[in-house]
Amino acid sequence: MVIGTTLFPHKDTHRITWRSPDAHHFSQIDHLLKDSRHFSHLMDVRTHRCANVDSDHFLLVSLMRAKISISKKFLVKKVEKYDYEKMTLPEKQVEYKTNLKEHLQELSINPNDSLDSRWNKITDAIHKTAEETFGKASKKQPNDWFDKECQEATEVKNKAYVNMQQRSYTRASTDNYREARRKEKQVHKRKKKQHEDDQVERLEELGQQHQTRKFYRDINKLRNDFKQRLTICENKNGNIITETGDI
Repeated sequence: MVIGTTLFPHKDTHRITWRSPDAHHFSQIDHLLKDSRHFSHLMDVRTHRCANVDSDHFLLVSLMRAKISISKKFLVKKVEKYDYEKMTLPEKQVEYKTNLKEHLQELSINPNDSLDSRWNKITDAIHKTAEETFGKASKKQPNDWFDKECQEATEVKNKAYVNMQQRSYTRASTDNYREARRKEKQVHKRKKKQHEDDQVERLEELGQQHQTRKFYRDINKLRNDFKQRLTICENKNGNIITETGDI
């Protein structure tokens, strides 16, 4: 193994990885190790002191460049879903049938067209009508409760963090940073609690309205944890595979 944090020339401020509680002593105790076989992949290793992670350790970042000649990238087009909520409305269903009938009548299909050509024209008309009538489903954000107020509180905290570093951790700058961090945590906690209460109220309304499908669908969204999608890995022989079935 090779210690990558000691290979590249940097200023002392870009070498230190830990700050003592008294804010006057610094040390380099976090290191990045790389196996000697892929040692040449390392381009640079340094710390970024402005990255605020609410810790006495600084963020250690490495720049790497690897060449994988046998891997192939397959661009998969994601399937966009239409708004299911609008599909259940009777007036939207009637509007969709009327618009689809008009689009199909406007199609110019020649007798000499192949079967694939006719099929493509029909499917394009169906998708175009569905998008105009129902619209695309909105993507779920990782943190629905994180709004503009939360973002502003985080920006204030990060500015106080940078100011504390620039003033060499004086007592006043440190107190300002701690106060900004305390306010940020209060705002985030309040917003998250409010969002959870709103979700519970929505579930109660769906249960009272006997909308079983929506009720259990929203419950499963709350219960399901994050699942990482695996798009590339190595097999037992050490070869990189990208096919879904092989993975």
